Amino acid sequence: MELHRTRAPQTQDHREFSRIDAELPMAIRRVSEDEEGSIQSRLASPRLPLDEPLPLEVRDPALAEWLRFLNKKMDAVIRMLAEREDVASGLPICSVNISAGGLCFRPHEPLSVGDMLETKVRLPLNPPVTLLLYGIVVETEEESVCIQYVDISDEIRDIIVRFVFQQQREILRSQRKD
Repeated sequence: MELHRTRAPQTQDHREFSRIDAELPMAIRRVSEDEEGSIQSRLASPRLPLDEPLPLEVRDPALAEWLRFLNKKMDAVIRMLAEREDVASGLPICSVNISAGGLCFRPHEPLSVGDMLETKVRLPLNPPVTLLLYGIVVETEEESVCIQYVDISDEIRDIIVRFVFQQQREILRSQRKD
């Protein structure tokens, strides 16, 4: 595989969104010219309304504590099921640098600036979310390719921002422990 730098990398000052390195289940495919007119980034997995707070107000402290305990257990079960689904999905684990504006990764085939790609990526949120993202190759380097998302909704962008910030918080927590 031979890739060459075709554009100077952007400095952090020119980036619009925070970025993070991650290991994610992901698959990439080149989009044909025929498909390019009908692309739209979207959720590839159904979204469950688990982010929403409980609608009721619990005044009994013991009951409130019990509900929090059950909620934590359910979160753990959902995570375990999601990990099984990641293995069963067949998506290979890839090292990526991801932001709400695009992502960089090591390609398995030669790509060129201007190529349109479809990226299926699973974000380990609670609950996990699988996204179908479309992007155009904006930079190629010796061992990496960077794409900029196209036709991405605010909802999808917000999901990616939430993932990036969650990962950054976990990094900060682990650094404080050390």
